[in-house]
Amino acid sequence: MTRTAGPSQPRSAGRDKMPLASLVLGITGIVLFFFLIPAATALVLGTIAVRNAKETPGQPGLRMAQTGMALGALGVGIFVVAAVATALDALG
Repeated sequence: MTRTAGPSQPRSAGRDKMPLASLVLGITGIVLFFFLIPAATALVLGTIAVRNAKETPGQPGLRMAQTGMALGALGVGIFVVAAVATALDALG
């Protein structure tokens, strides 16, 4: 007997993983601040996950997505500050 997606099973099961991915990439972006990709990806995934959570009430992971988005923004900011500091140091 095969199960089909009914009212009790959400169709968008992949969306539940987006807030977690945003949080993990946000933490990674802070730890590895010299790489821009994890932090930027956390920011994008967090933004999408927050939008999805607001569109569908009851969607889990809103706080996780917001935290991942904030950590991603912080990681991008740290990267920019480090890049500017390195460029200014190179100029003398």
